[in-house]
Amino acid sequence: MINNLKNIHLHLFLIITMFLVIFTPALPFTDFNPLHIVGISSWIYFLFRWKSFLHNFKINNVFFLFSFLFFMNLYVFLIIFVNNQNLLNEISYLLWLFDIIPCCLMIGNIIINNNYSLERFLNLIFIVSFIQGVLSLMAFISKDIQKFFIDAMINYGYVGSDFLASFRLYGFASNLTFTMPIFQMIISVLLIYFAIKGKLLYLLPVPIIFFSGIINARISLVIFVVGILTLFVVLLLRKKRFFLISSLAFFSLSVIVFILSNKSFFIDNITFAWIYDGIEEIISFFNGNSDETYYFSYLLDPIRYVLPSNFIQLIFGVGTRAYSGNLFGLASDLGFINDVWLGGFFYLTLLYMFFYFIINKIAKLFIFDKTLQFFLLSFFLIVFFLSNIKGIIFAENDVTTFIFLFLPFLMKK
Repeated sequence: MINNLKNIHLHLFLIITMFLVIFTPALPFTDFNPLHIVGISSWIYFLFRWKSFLHNFKINNVFFLFSFLFFMNLYVFLIIFVNNQNLLNEISYLLWLFDIIPCCLMIGNIIINNNYSLERFLNLIFIVSFIQGVLSLMAFISKDIQKFFIDAMINYGYVGSDFLASFRLYGFASNLTFTMPIFQMIISVLLIYFAIKGKLLYLLPVPIIFFSGIINARISLVIFVVGILTLFVVLLLRKKRFFLISSLAFFSLSVIVFILSNKSFFIDNITFAWIYDGIEEIISFFNGNSDETYYFSYLLDPIRYVLPSNFIQLIFGVGTRAYSGNLFGLASDLGFINDVWLGGFFYLTLLYMFFYFIINKIAKLFIFDKTLQFFLLSFFLIVFFLSNIKGIIFAENDVTTFIFLFLPFLMKK
């Protein structure tokens, strides 16, 4: 009985901590950043459990990780300083160094001490994602619940938008319009993979998790479709479970046909109408009518791809982003363009190499499933590539934190 209570308390602690560090929701009745809460808690934890930490992890690997992030932080600050830009233009590395990665290592230390398997660890992340899905659904159904979450965000410092809130912003997270939906779709695709492998119960949370993604960002639908297509290709190449793959393909096609043939059903709701408009934009784009689509006309506008004209600045950046317009008269949402403006192609190359190294190592953790290894590597790389076109993915957000949560498994003895 005592052991069961201990396990329940441990599970609750891990789930709540993971939820806070992944989604970083604006907490009601306070303007204190939840990342600082988990960050400070992690450092306090290691003050008392440092022997356990030294026992569980390869210190050389931990030192290398922090050294690299410290170098990247120093590099960015130096470029910002040399170009007389705002030193707060990029603080992701500070959050990674002092809050997020210490929290991930704390979670990992607890998991290692309690003999959690990799599958059990993933199940906890699936539960966290499902909880976000339920909260998003509640916010979608009840305007009062949505307002409660949005008011907390405004109290923290986010700019409120009645227009966005009329058809988006459903959930308890800080990146509702970009990385939270992408993260939810990543989890949806992973759950479908495990269901195909024979664990059909993993399909049960998919509808709610999928729904929480699609109602907040249409890029999530692209990520989901790409994930399913990648899954089909990988499984077919390896000749795995052809019947299940065909059934899933037929089901997915049926859903798409239903959506496209029932426009009137969807336009009765402003959120569904917005999603449907996004699907029509994609269809128009592939029909060669990019001028008729808002986003693709934006994406193909050459002015969004303007880079520093000075060769040195092109290589090393100018210390500012172009997300909301910069001092050079450029406004671009494209993530990789923003990365080049901030730190140049040198900075962008280091970022891609760093995350490729980690993602490749994560894939290799699943030595019991070669198909999953190949799928994870392919899917994650595609996700980062596409996401860094839509927005700035190499920053503090749900997706990068999800990747960092695997670090303890990469660095344990």
